[in-house]
Amino acid sequence: MAHVEISHLHTFVTVADLGSITHAAGRLACVQSNITTRVRQLEEQLGERLFVRSRRGVALTEAGTRLYPKARDILDRVDALHVAKSETGVSGTFRLGVVETVASLELPGILASLRSGYPGLLVEMVTGTTQDLLRSIHDLKLDAAIVSGPVGDRLITGLSVRTDRLLLVSSAADDMPAIRRNRPAPPLYVYKAGCAFRAALEGWLRLQNATPAAVNELGTLDGILAHVAAGNGCTALPGNIVASHRLRSELRTSPIPGSFGKIQTSIAYLKDGAASPRLKAFNEVAMKHLGIVCDPADC
Repeated sequence: MAHVEISHLHTFVTVADLGSITHAAGRLACVQSNITTRVRQLEEQLGERLFVRSRRGVALTEAGTRLYPKARDILDRVDALHVAKSETGVSGTFRLGVVETVASLELPGILASLRSGYPGLLVEMVTGTTQDLLRSIHDLKLDAAIVSGPVGDRLITGLSVRTDRLLLVSSAADDMPAIRRNRPAPPLYVYKAGCAFRAALEGWLRLQNATPAAVNELGTLDGILAHVAAGNGCTALPGNIVASHRLRSELRTSPIPGSFGKIQTSIAYLKDGAASPRLKAFNEVAMKHLGIVCDPADC
């Protein structure tokens, strides 16, 4: 293989992560022409095209997908040379995805423990729906994700952490009628499609033949519960999330029956990445913080 510059690999990984030459130029604080030149030079050195370009940005080719984990491993090893050597021997960047409910409740403690126990490990975090986060793992943009709902497939496995009880949430001050079979349901306030809580709620309503009056998508937990507390509609969330929220006294909950009322929380990652020291370190810390909310037999 021809001599490859570390800066070219760094540029390649940044473009792949962001899916955009423009955004990569902003991240790396250089002009777009420099990004384009580095990518082109790397493609020429390797004799393969690494990206497919379109109006919406860039995507990895098959060759780019093969190169990506190798390039990241090289960059992580280089980064480790600049990190104060620790007794743990775990260093580099760990890219984590988290559903917003976990991000707002347990994640601060997880990251604090990681920083204390593994000072050489840098965590880059994004939030999203379970579906979006699993897709990002497939696309090699995340090393792992804390997700809700079913996980496993041909490439991804899930380390089961706990089973949460999913509750129907409405306003404590509103006389919203109970959801009944073959009757219209109140408006829903939910995360966008791909959220496991939304999927369970909509699945249960379909079983009841109770079509919601409207489905309103919001991007934050605070926004969803503010509307619910005001009596504008209902949602579905794990009981521990509702119990810890500042609006808990303004909310009323009832269990969602059957399998729709059980939501698994898992740490998802590529099966090929199970041996990663960074993943093992993260799993060790995350499992202690996430804990058991309810026994699956009792949920």
